[in-house]
Formats: sequence, C-alpha cells, structure tokens
Amino acid sequence: MYLLYVVTMLAMVPMLLAQGWLHGKSLLMNLGTVAVKLAICAPLVQSAFGTTHLSHAFNGVCWFFSTLALIYLVSPWLMKRIAGWPHVWWVVVVLPVVVAVVYTGLGMVDARVSFFDDLAYGSPYMRVWFVVYGMVLARIIFAWRMNGTVPEWMSSAEIGVALSCIAWFFLRNTFVEMGSASALLRFVDVLLCGGLLFILSFERGCVSRLLERPGFLRFGHLAMYVYLIHYPLRMYWEPVVLRRLLGDQMSDALGLISVAIIVGLTMVLAVAWDKWQTTRRM
Repeated sequence: MYLLYVVTMLAMVPMLLAQGWLHGKSLLMNLGTVAVKLAICAPLVQSAFGTTHLSHAFNGVCWFFSTLALIYLVSPWLMKRIAGWPHVWWVVVVLPVVVAVVYTGLGMVDARVSFFDDLAYGSPYMRVWFVVYGMVLARIIFAWRMNGTVPEWMSSAEIGVALSCIAWFFLRNTFVEMGSASALLRFVDVLLCGGLLFILSFERGCVSRLLERPGFLRFGHLAMYVYLIHYPLRMYWEPVVLRRLLGDQMSDALGLISVAIIVGLTMVLAVAWDKWQTTRRM
C-alpha cells in the first residue's frame, strides 16, 4: 500500500506546482512548499497536525491512510488497556457518547483556532475512538464465540441492521448542514456501524453469505487501491478535461460520463496495480 501511496502522491506534484504558479508563487517558493509537504507526508504523519493544508496535501484522501498509520502505532498499548477493562458492555454504551463529546470539543477548536480545521474529522485524535470501540466489540464477539452463545435471531438481525445503515446513509445527508446536529450524527454513526460489525461477525445470515461471494471479496481486496487511485484522476479530470478542453461546459450528461470514465479508469488501474504487485512478489 505504501508504494502506491507514494506513486499517487508524486502524481499530484505537477498539479500542486501548477496551482502555486497560478496563485503567483515563485518557482523557489513552489519547490519549497512541495519539499516541506513531501517531508511531512512521506512518513505518514500529516493527519497529526489537524489542518487540511497538510492532511489533504497531494492525494487528498490520504489523510485516512495517515490516520490509520498513526493509530496503528498506539494500537498495542490500547489493546493492553482495553483488555483490563471490566464490564465492557457498559463501555459499548458509553463510548458513542464519548465520541460525540470529543467530536464537539475538537469541532470547537477547529472553528475558533485558525490553524486547525481538520481535528474533528480526519485527525487520529478523533478517529482513535472508533478504533477503541471496535476493540471493545472484538472482546465481546470473542467471548460470545468461545461460549457458543449466538442467538437464533442473529440471521434476521443482519437484514435489519444492514437496511438501517443504508437508510441512514441517505437520511443523514438531510442533517449535514445542521451544525447543532453534528454530534448526534456521530453518535448514530457509531451505533449503527458498531451494530453492523457485531452482527456480521457471526456470519449467520444472507447478508454475510452475499458479502462472502468471490466478487465482493475481490472488490474488498481492491478497495484501498481504488481509494488511493480515484482521487488523483478526479483532480486532474476537472481542470484539465472539463475546463481546458471542454471549456467548462458542464451538464448532467457530461457529469454522468465523467463519473463513468473516472470509475472505469480507477478500476482498470487498480486491477493492473494488483496484478503487478502479485507478479513482483513471485
């Protein structure tokens, strides 16, 4: 993954240089900006700074990759602490509240301190609480599996929770612009995501069987490649093709065509990269 990350990051350097030139930056300042951002992004620490100028530098979606890398470093320590927690069922109830409170606090910092604007969304200080929640759920799942106490209703629950998550995906967009509802949205997000992971982990229903099909497993394998590749394609497509070549003549039809082309190219490149990686390891 890291090699592809570096490739997609370097692919965005011409775009960053062009943007700097259009904003009147000298060549020396342009190169200096690129060098500083490369030094921060190469070790995957950009999300720790809590500002989109760094966390979204080059390949803008890589804040997530950076956040995962930083949380991974503290994961062994977290697992040791969580292993000693008694009454983990109470933790399952309390942690979504903690997530909402932390999100609200970091959001206030983002709003009031000019340097920060990404603490409440893309920073490891926010995302680590989701990982803690997952670790707590893993303890409970392991205990249930060891005891063999899996209720019969688990297969039906798969359908209910999956449909609830799909409905919430569309419904929550109506509340996104409501600043006062942001913490509540996070609370519901964590509860539904946790419930889905918990139910699916027992693999008792039709949703699990569907996700175990070869096509879904293959797409899951390619998912991170798709994630890293699609953003540079999208960022080059709009300014180079839509604006320069087509004169910014946007329409619904052109929008659909653009999506189809970007998705198609992304999948082709993801599959090609995966095959190259497989060949390289042989």
